Amino acid sequence: MPNRDGVLEDIVLGFNSVQEYLENPFISGIIGRFANRINAGRFVIDGNSFQLKTNADGQHLHGGDTGFDRKIWQVQKIENSPKEKGISLKYTSPDNEEGYPGNLDVTVEYLLNSKNELIVNYTAVTDKPTIINLTNHPTFNLNGNAKRNILNHIVQIHSNKYLETNSDLIPTGKILEAKNAFLDLANPTQLNKKLEEFGETEKDIFGYDHCFVLDNQSEMIKCATVQEPKSKRQMEIWTSEPGLQFYTGNGLNGVLGKENSPYNKHFGLCFEPQNYPDSPNHKNFPNCILRPKDIYKSKTIYKFKS
Repeated sequence: MPNRDGVLEDIVLGFNSVQEYLENPFISGIIGRFANRINAGRFVIDGNSFQLKTNADGQHLHGGDTGFDRKIWQVQKIENSPKEKGISLKYTSPDNEEGYPGNLDVTVEYLLNSKNELIVNYTAVTDKPTIINLTNHPTFNLNGNAKRNILNHIVQIHSNKYLETNSDLIPTGKILEAKNAFLDLANPTQLNKKLEEFGETEKDIFGYDHCFVLDNQSEMIKCATVQEPKSKRQMEIWTSEPGLQFYTGNGLNGVLGKENSPYNKHFGLCFEPQNYPDSPNHKNFPNCILRPKDIYKSKTIYKFKS
C-alpha cells in the first residue's frame, strides 16, 4: 500500500513460506470452524453435548489444535470484471474434526477491486447441526514493512459496548458500556495514549483483546477506522457481523516474519469481525448454529486510502 508520497510498503504481517505459517498459528489466516474462545471446549445442540479439543489453557481457541489457518485450501481464480479480480478458496472440514459435528463445506472469496477494497465473502453448508463463526486474522501495521510498533496508530471503533470477560477471556454473558473507560474508542484515539489509562489488572495484558458489540442486523456497517499519521495510510473495516474482536498483538514474541523482520509485541493489530466468543453457551448472544439446508453467510470489507 502506498504512503502519502506514493512509496509502496507491505502492511500485513506474514511469512515467506507455507511451513512458517504452519509453525506460527493465527497470524494473517482464515479462522474457523469457530473463531475466538469456547469455554472448556463444550457446547450443546438440541440436547446433545459436544467436546472440542482444547488448545489454550483448557479453552478452545480459533478452531482448536489445527484450525482453518493451517489447512491447505483448494484455490480458483475469480475474474468478475476488469475492475474486480480475486480468488476462491474451498475446504471441507470432515465430521468430528477437532470435535465439531457435521461435514462442513466452506468457501471463502477474496476480491480486490478498483476502489482499493478487499472484500472477503464467507459461505458454508453442513449435513448436521453444528456451530460456526468464521473470521480472518490479517495482522496490520500501517507503518509499512513492520518498521516499528503500532502504538502510533489512531483507532476508532464504532461501538460503545463490549463483552465482559473473566481472567480466561471467556465472556461472562454481560454486555458493558465502554464510555469513559479505557475501552472507549468511539472517537479517534492514539493507542499509546489510551494504554496509559489501563489499570493494574489490564496491564497484565497491556493491550486490547476485546470483543466490541456492534449495532448490526446483518447489514453492512462501518465498524472501525485506523490511520497512521506519518504515512497517512488509512483503512476502514465494514462487516455484516454482530461483533468485532480488536487485538493489538500482545502475544507477538519476536518471531521472524517477511524479510526476516522481527514481529515484537504490539507490532501488529487485528480487526476481526465475528459472532461473539462462546456464543453457543449464552442464550442472550446471537445464534451461531448452522443447520442442514441453511447457508452460513458473512462478509467483511477492508477499504484502503492514503
